[in-house]
Amino acid sequence: MCFLRKTFYFFLALFSLNCLYSENILLKDGRIFKGNLININKNKIVINVNNQIFEFSINSIEYLIASVNQNEYSIIKIKRKDGSFQEVNLIKLTEQALYYKNISENDLKLIKLSSITELILISKIDSISSKVNKLIIKQDNNIDIEIDINNLIAQIIKLKTIYSSDKDQKEEKTQDTISINIENPDFYERFWTKISKYLDVNSENLLWNLLENYSEKEKSINLVYNENNNPNKEKEIKNKIIELRKDFYKRAKKIILSSKM
Repeated sequence: MCFLRKTFYFFLALFSLNCLYSENILLKDGRIFKGNLININKNKIVINVNNQIFEFSINSIEYLIASVNQNEYSIIKIKRKDGSFQEVNLIKLTEQALYYKNISENDLKLIKLSSITELILISKIDSISSKVNKLIIKQDNNIDIEIDINNLIAQIIKLKTIYSSDKDQKEEKTQDTISINIENPDFYERFWTKISKYLDVNSENLLWNLLENYSEKEKSINLVYNENNNPNKEKEIKNKIIELRKDFYKRAKKIILSSKM
């Protein structure tokens, strides 16, 4: 009995450790990986995914983000250009910036990677003991995005109605009759409203961060073109925005399909 109790506590501790520290990585090609961070610097990220070690270059990721339901965060040490060091909780990392919280505080802060000379992982969960898998980004096949978006939504609604009550089904029908047009000014808002309610918490968090990133990119496009006196700027802005939204959807789709709906 004593042996069984000790064995139980050992596996409970091991399970808790894995739950405490967990990061999601969304690559620029839309693939998603969830695992334990085991190494990080300004050039690469290494994580353990189901006992396989994966290495990603920083410029291949859309972002790395901590899971929303974990109790603690990976601790990293940052060295600023002025030579000062600081240990922080890792919340989110992109190619350009680190989002963090101070160890004893809850306020979210941001620092540009250009202001940092070193990133060092303090709270290592695993050691690199197996072969590292380096992933290569592949191009997505061309698809009709607008048709695919609305087909995907229709499939999700159909799947949802199988498990919902008659009352829920009537509410869904009234809310989801309008299709999404990739040229709509409120494209991101409509997309979020239609899709987010069907996602699990973790996928919802991933999608929200992706949507925020692309909304900011779209604002940047408008700012850049509005500063130029180009007679064709309206057409160029429209084309750039449509391409950006297509790219967003390809990545968002993979988050949606991986969700435990």
